[in-house]
Amino acid sequence: TSGTYADFYVIRAPHDSVDLPVVVCPFHEGRNHGEQAFLGRGTGEYQVAPATLSAASGTTIEHPDGKGASAALVGMALHGGDRVRTSGGGSAVLQFADGSTATVSGGSDVTVLQSFLDGAATAPLYTVLRQDLGDIDYKVHSGSKFDVVTPTATASARGTEFEIQVSGGALQQFKLISGKAVLTTLSRSAWVLNPMQVVGTITNL
Repeated sequence: TSGTYADFYVIRAPHDSVDLPVVVCPFHEGRNHGEQAFLGRGTGEYQVAPATLSAASGTTIEHPDGKGASAALVGMALHGGDRVRTSGGGSAVLQFADGSTATVSGGSDVTVLQSFLDGAATAPLYTVLRQDLGDIDYKVHSGSKFDVVTPTATASARGTEFEIQVSGGALQQFKLISGKAVLTTLSRSAWVLNPMQVVGTITNL
């Protein structure tokens, strides 16, 4: 990595809530705490909770220290900035501290930007991922906060199952399986409320 924050920003619309993080910092994720900047209310330094790689085949992990990729090992901890890539025939499952999961299909590229407790020690877990490529199924624990940043939109969910396909530098398909979610571009946010609803390509920011 270049050591910049370019890969750790979250797409937000101008009138989104001030409680939403716009950037997280994996470079200072020490002492079990990370840094987060929010819309309109400065920064926080909240406790982080690493994810776990609970299954992996044909998968590599790249840490944000710039030392290159290595073979993934089942059971390894995934901290802020850790990038997970699957080969064409590979797969992986990421499990988060609240029980949420991301099931990663072959040919995918996803980065755990950060999982942190949103304020006090008893606050919900807030997970932010970046999906650059591939097909991933997400199951979010009820009561938790979960954002998936794609090249052209952010999907936000609370206790929801959904699938995202990314290719060609854009979110190609969002499929809501249960619950509800919000899709956000740089210009606006819109609710997705109907189970099995499919939203097509989002390229225009």
